[in-house]
Parts: sequence; C-alpha cells; structure tokens
Amino acid sequence: MKENNGQFIEKTMKLLWRTPQSINVDDKIIHVPKSAYIPDPRGLGYTLFYCMQKHKDKIAQIDGITGEKDTFRSLLQRCVQTALKMRCLGITPNDIVTTCTFNHLNSCVPYLATLFLGAKIANFDPTLSLQDIVRLMRQVMPKLIFVIPEAFDLIKSAVKELNEPVHIVVFGPSDEHTSFCEFLEPSKEESEFKPHETVDLKDTALILFSSGTSGLPKGICINHYGFMHQQMNLTNMGFCLDIILSFSSLYWATTSALLSASIFVGGARLIIPKFDTPLIWTAIDKFKPTLIYGSPFHYQRLYDAKPLTVDVSSVKQVGVGGSNLLKNRILVIRSMFPTARLCGGYGQTEMAMLITIFSGNQVDDKFILAKPTSCGFGVPGISYKVVDIETEEILGPNQQGELRLKTDYCLNGYYNLDASDCWDKDGWYQTYDLVYYDKDKCFYVVDRLKEFLKFQSWHVPPSFLESILVTHQDVSDAVVIGLPHDLDGCHLLALVVLKNPNSGVTPKELEKYVEKRVDDTKRLRGGVKIIKKIPSTEIGKIDGITGEKDTYRSLLQRCVRTALKMRCLGITTNDIVTTCTFNHLNSCVPYLATLFLGAKIANFDLTLSLQDIVRLMRQVMPKLIFVIPEAFDLIKSAVKELNEPVHIVVFGPSDEHTSFCEFLEPSKEESEFKPHETVDLKDTALILFSSGTSGLPKGICINHYGFMHQQMNLTNMGFCLDIILSFSSLYWVTTSAFLSASIFVGGARLIIPKFDTPLIWTTIDKFKPTLIYGSPFHYQRLYDAKPLTVDVSSVKQVGVGGSNLLKNRILIIRGMFPTAQLCCSYGQTEMAMLITIFSGNQVDDKFILAKPTSCGFGVPGISYKVVDIETEEILGPNQQGELRLKTDYCLNGYYNLDASDCWDKDGWYRTYDLVYYDKDKCFYVVDRLKEFLKFQSCHVSPSFLESILVTHQDVSDAVVIGLPHDLDGCHLLALVVLKNPNSGVTPKELEKYVEERVDDTKRLRGGVKIIKKIPSTEIGKVQRRKIRDMHLRGEI
Repeated sequence: MKENNGQFIEKTMKLLWRTPQSINVDDKIIHVPKSAYIPDPRGLGYTLFYCMQKHKDKIAQIDGITGEKDTFRSLLQRCVQTALKMRCLGITPNDIVTTCTFNHLNSCVPYLATLFLGAKIANFDPTLSLQDIVRLMRQVMPKLIFVIPEAFDLIKSAVKELNEPVHIVVFGPSDEHTSFCEFLEPSKEESEFKPHETVDLKDTALILFSSGTSGLPKGICINHYGFMHQQMNLTNMGFCLDIILSFSSLYWATTSALLSASIFVGGARLIIPKFDTPLIWTAIDKFKPTLIYGSPFHYQRLYDAKPLTVDVSSVKQVGVGGSNLLKNRILVIRSMFPTARLCGGYGQTEMAMLITIFSGNQVDDKFILAKPTSCGFGVPGISYKVVDIETEEILGPNQQGELRLKTDYCLNGYYNLDASDCWDKDGWYQTYDLVYYDKDKCFYVVDRLKEFLKFQSWHVPPSFLESILVTHQDVSDAVVIGLPHDLDGCHLLALVVLKNPNSGVTPKELEKYVEKRVDDTKRLRGGVKIIKKIPSTEIGKIDGITGEKDTYRSLLQRCVRTALKMRCLGITTNDIVTTCTFNHLNSCVPYLATLFLGAKIANFDLTLSLQDIVRLMRQVMPKLIFVIPEAFDLIKSAVKELNEPVHIVVFGPSDEHTSFCEFLEPSKEESEFKPHETVDLKDTALILFSSGTSGLPKGICINHYGFMHQQMNLTNMGFCLDIILSFSSLYWVTTSAFLSASIFVGGARLIIPKFDTPLIWTTIDKFKPTLIYGSPFHYQRLYDAKPLTVDVSSVKQVGVGGSNLLKNRILIIRGMFPTAQLCCSYGQTEMAMLITIFSGNQVDDKFILAKPTSCGFGVPGISYKVVDIETEEILGPNQQGELRLKTDYCLNGYYNLDASDCWDKDGWYRTYDLVYYDKDKCFYVVDRLKEFLKFQSCHVSPSFLESILVTHQDVSDAVVIGLPHDLDGCHLLALVVLKNPNSGVTPKELEKYVEERVDDTKRLRGGVKIIKKIPSTEIGKVQRRKIRDMHLRGEI
C-alpha cells in the first residue's frame, strides 16, 4: 500500500548516517548496513515533484553571474509547463529525452520535466566532438533534444548524420526550430498536473554516459531505486546543503546527484555556466556557498587564480572527487578554504555516484585529518571486497587489488549494449580500479585498471585514438597509453609502428594529424613515439561553445510580437521605453519594437552606479523597462528610489515580474501589424545619454531626420557591412548606429555579450566578421590577448573611434589585422555619431596611410569651422581651436534639461573639442575642452567626484582633473584643500573614501594630492584644463 504524499521523505530526513563503528568485516568482505530509508514506490520523478512543492517558498537556484534567485515555486511551474508541452508532443514513459547545455537557470527544467513524465533523461556535454555526439545519439535515439545556441550547429549536424527524426528545442530564439520560450507558455492544465507513478523502482530512471571499458561511450542505465538511495545517502551525510556550488554540466553524475539532493532537502544551487575561475571566486565571495564540490583539477585552477581578498567563511565543506588526491593538492585546498572540512570521495557513474566518501559529520573528522589521501569509508547498502587481479583471491587490509562491490544500487546495464563484463561470475560489480583499505576500513584508490584513460575529469578511449592513427597512410599499428600527470591525471602518449621506417613522417606530424580530428580532451599531450613493435600477450591483447543564426524574418517576428504586447500595456507615441542589457539575440528587440510604435527608446548601461541610473530614470521617466537578470537588482532599487510606476520586464525567468518570454507569444494580429508613421521627421526618435558639459548625465534627443541621414552616410562609405562586430551595448551611439546600418543594407551583426578577449578572438576566427569597430582601449586589450594562430583574413575594415589614436596603437592594430583597411573616426552622440571619418572607399586609402593620427574628412551634410577658444576668430589650416558645426543632423536638445549652451550666438553647434585640420582638410582631435573626463570609453563627471570629496569631514574644497594615460585615456587625480592642515587625514584615506562610493570607472587612479589653494578665475570659476597643465608642469 502506498503512503500519503511526503511520508517517505519525512521519514528519511530523520535517518542517521553510518558511523565507522557500524561497518563490519566478515571474511575480508566489508559490509556497510543499508539505511532504513524506503524509497517512495512512485519513483524519482514523483519524489522530486513532491519535494519541490514542499519547498516552494525556498530558493532553488542562484545565478552566479547575475545573482538572480529562482524559487522552487517558479522552477516547479516551468517544469510542469515544459512537461505538459512535452506530453503534447507525444513524449511517453517509453521515450528518451536529451539535453545538450551548459548550466543556466533553465538547464535543469527539461531534465526534471522528463522525470515527471516517467520518460528517461540523458544529457550530452556541449564540448564533446561531433563523432562522440553521433555515437551517443545512435545509442539512445532521443525523440526530443534541448540545446543551447552555442551547441546548435553541433546537434544539427549530429541529427543530420543520424538521419532520424529528432525534435530540436533551442534555449533561445530560433528561426527553424522550436524556441524553449514556447515550452513556458501558461496552461490551464498546470494546476491539475500529476507526475507519472513508476510501476517498478528497478526500471531505468535516467541514462548517464561513460566511456566504458571498451573505449566507446556507453549509456549507463540508472534505476529509481539505486539513484534515490544514493541521493538519500548524500543528504544524510551531514553536509551543509544550504547553497551548493559544483562546476560541471548535467552530463556528469555529480551534477545530477547534487541537483536531486538539493531538491530533497530544499537547498539552493549556485549556477555557474562554465568553469571560469574569476567568475567562481566572485560568486563565492558574493553568494556564500556552504558546500563546494569539484575535482583536484578544478581546485588547482582556482588556487592559481585566487584573488588576494575573498571571503570563504561561508564554506563549511569542500568535496573532492574525480581523481586521486595527492598530498600537495590537499595543502592547496586547505589553504584556500582553511575553515572548511575537506571531504574526499570516490565514485563511478555506474553506481549512481557514491562508492566511498568521508561524510560531513564530526565523527569522520579525526579520520579526515589523519588520512588526507584516503577517499573515505564505504556507504550504506554496499558490500566491498578487494581481490588479487590475477588469482581473484580476496585480500585483507593494506593489500592492493581490484575493488568489487555488491549492492542494489548498481546500474541496470548499458543502454542497447552488452554489459556482461560489469559483473564477475559471483555477481559482484567489477570497478576495474586498483585500491586498498587500511585497518580502520578507510579506502585508497591507487590506479585505474580500466582500458579508458582519464584526462582531467574526462574519460578518453585509447582505442578511438588508435583507430585514427592507423588511418594515416604511413602507420601500421598504434597503442595509446596514459603518462601520469600531477594535475591532469594523465597525458596521452601514442606508440606508433610505421609501415615503412624510412617514410620520413615525424612524431610531430602524427601528433598534428590526430589533433585535427579530435576535441581538446583527446589531444596527444604526451606526444608520439615511433617504435619497431608493440609488446602484447600471446593472444594479441595490449597490456596497458555555437553560432546560432537569427534571420531577419525571425527577428522581425519577435519585434512585432513585442510591439503588440507593448501596445496592450498602453505604450503610445508619447511614452519612453528603456532597456538595461548587455548584448544578446533579444537585446535589440524592445529597441526596434519601440521604434515600430513611434515611442521613444532610451538605453541604460548596467555598469552604471545606482545613483547614475536613478538620475537617468528621473530625467526620462520610462513607462516600461526591459532588463537582464544581471541588472535586475540595480533597476529594482532604482525604481524603488524613483517611487514611480515602472513596468519591469526581465530577459529570463522571474517570480515577481514579467518574463520577456511572454512578449514573444504568438498573436493573430501579427500579420496585420503596421508600424507607426511619423508626422514630422524632426521629432525625437531616440534618446541617447551623455555626461554633458555640466558633468551630470543628460538625455540627448536625436531626431528621425538626423539619425537616418547619418545611417545613410555610414552605409554609403564603402564599408563591408556583411558581418559587423562591435563591442558596446545599446547605451552607446555606435551600437545603435551599426544596428540601423546593418538593417538598412541587410548585413549581419555578431553578438558578443561583453568585452571578453578570448571569446572575441574565437568569434573572429570562427564567424569571419568583415568590419570590426572599437576604441583604442578595446584594440589594446585584444592585442594583449591575441592567440598565436587566428584567421583574420575576413576583416576588410577596422574602425576606430572613442578617443585619440596614438601612433603606437596604430602599429598594434595594423599588426593584428595586416590586410584590413584602418578607418579612424571622430563623433559625438549629439551628432547621431559621425563628425569626421575615413571611409572604406579606395579614394581615402592614400590619406589613411599618410595621416595615421587623423580622424578623417568631414561627412556629407555638415559644415565645419575651427575658432579661437578665446576670441572666437575663425582659424585656417593647422591652427588649433574649438570645432563648431552647422547641420540639420544635430540633436533636438536635452530631454527635460536646458540645452542653450550647445550652440553659439550664430547657431553653430559647439563640440567643446580642440581640433585642427590640414591643407587636405583632414581633421585631427587634439584634446577635450568639455568638463567631463574620459576613462576608457566611459565619461566621468569631475563635479560628481568633487561633490563626494567635500562631504568628507576634513575636506574644504576639491577639484578633479584627468592625467593623460596611454591606454585608458586619462586617470583621475583629486586636488584637495583641507579644512585643517593638521587634521591628520591622508591622501590614501581620501582615495578610499571615494572608492567606497563610486563604481570602478570613477576611481581616483591618479590618486589624491593635498594642496593649500585651488587656482581659479577672478569670479571663482575653476578651469580644470589649466590646473591640469599646471600640475603636469610641476607648478601645483
């Protein structure tokens, strides 16, 4: 008879973990008694569903990048919605569903939904090769696969090679396949949903993959009974499962196990997409995990990148598994987490993870400290014996042999493959691992007896590499072995016999031959050695991320749907809509949808401080804001401080606000949608932000006429706009300009979320941009991280703007892109981007080469004059003065702010920039006359920093200036007058005082200098440029 919901779980939570004293030995066989836990006969999916209901108000997941929290209620809702959609697609308990994804807040949703339906779940890792993916798919023949955009091409190619119908669902927008958003649509059936009830707990619940002893990947069938018992073992070990951080995808048994364990107890998982050491340290410091689990490889990488200051006090236990733990690695881990308990473990996927482990209970403490290289005691419900690898005699303590196990937790078998060699003639599971145990029954893993080799956490089949080597025309035979490696486990060495010893082929050539045909984990890091004969027995045995493409059709559809949804929310031509997002495939959708409705669009940058965001919001008073999860807390705080109604939409799941997925729901009105027709082209189309001459952020009103003319100027300059790569968010005018220009000509944009140099180089190499645009700062960073080999032949033009280009930077850029045309430019947001530029046409080539520091010629539709900054006399060639402009492209004004100082008395726009032009009418920017300073690509208001400094109790007055810096543009220096020269406050203290109140771009990198008096004019006006010059000359 089945008990009421939760009865099994409630019982289980009261169970006690085994103690060393409870382990008994009988005829050299170690028995660990099974716990009193009885798995719910309705199965794993049913149990997980109940637990999620029980813990609905607890936090289930925390995004390690953004900090977004996902409750069990929200997660369960998405799982149920997905299960219902899968049921509509015909998924039954007889089917297999797969995923291919790194970690994110939705990566576990299809996994859990599949279990809720009683179907079998299997997971691929996106870093596997196409050959491996095809093998795995051929084994399990999934009906449905959920894939991240990065792995889309991989899976698409595998499905094509498989030549079987597989329904592909993409975690993101897709023009040709189903988007995962469609699986999250609300359904009336949600409240009535009941998970599948399993008939037999020994039925397969999930399929996990391993290389197998034959060297080819195998699907390991794990049953409900074994997996649930092992999860209960894990949850009753005294581990602090409040916030769990592990580093692997759901392809690995540990991640599946920790997911289930967290649901059993209502703990949270800290989600990190990939193993990224700076990101992980930041997440540890910020989100305070209580348990961390990884391999020695992971911990060594963390140690190598450990920051000077990071708070690890939250970490109660550090779990280690995956490969042998050497003493020096133990010292490394203990030095990183000095107050945490170090718990070694050993497991195999075939055993649903656990074989031996030190628990988190105090009773194991003395053994953990005394036996640092041990992998722990046995776990409840498993019997252990160590046998001689030749005679199979059962061995006693401190004798090395193969470990064999007897338990009900073992795999059912390999999916569609023979599993007879998993068990010996007496029915004991063969681990193929060389181990021993000591007098206290603590186990130690000595080596692997299995055929596969282990590089880092990856199983590598030597026979697979051997099969590649023998396809080489000069190779007769080959064997691959593993050379022990302290950090990686082993490095692969190939011993090769040649058909003709005089063929001339070299080991390096053979190494390269393999490298071209395998993924990174299977490279021959140990090299290749050519030998005469391979030793063997008498019978001949040997001892021994994607490129998802988004069409204009798909993009337009999402823009129209979003516009229709916005219209339903009451957005009109009088409203302002804002975004706060890095770049992704949907970041431009609200931008374009707003323009379709004739409303005004404005964009915030999520690196701004709360104070800056509040100022900008107060100016424009948006009705609606679209925000990425990373910036959600920032925007939520700003809206709270604003105290005005603003509708927040989140690019991702949200428990309290609208998810952007709801904006992409199909509508019958799509086919009839017509964009708004503007009455007057001089009306404001978009609002872009600048620091302004007063030093406070200002909303710059750009009209349709000026912006459209400037985009046409850009598209008619001979640039190759086939594939555009730029590095900034839509907060910056260049990104808005290139978005419009690409649409005008039908070009593609390469989307990079943030400025990440390795990612950008990989993207350039793989996706072949034709035009790249960035600042000198960007190009210097790219130069510093340039890989040895990268194909840049696709790049026809390299655009540079944002700050002055020094000669050494020109050489750097030309060195990186030797065949590309270098096109310098100068612009301002107030002018809808372009003021001067060298075009991509051949006619400009000779000037580009002859005048490397010039920012180009004027652009069509603008008149230029250079005036003396004192007398306003109009100057001729090679005379420095302020540049002024007359054009119809200019801003309408500042939104809700005075813009009278934008124009002189004759109606010329004032750039506040010191420039000159030469006899060929090529322009050169000398310096900035504006009050704001520029650090990297960010405008910094000196008056804002001064206003902070004078709040310090010891400061009477302050002025902030910019010291020239070759790479960053300028570093900020504060000159400070104290109320009392004897107060004792130091420059360092004042620097720290500011640092605690500003974001990184506004730090006083030039330091603080205490002076007696700040020079000023007769009427008390501070002239920062003169003060800077005085400081540089040593006069102050």
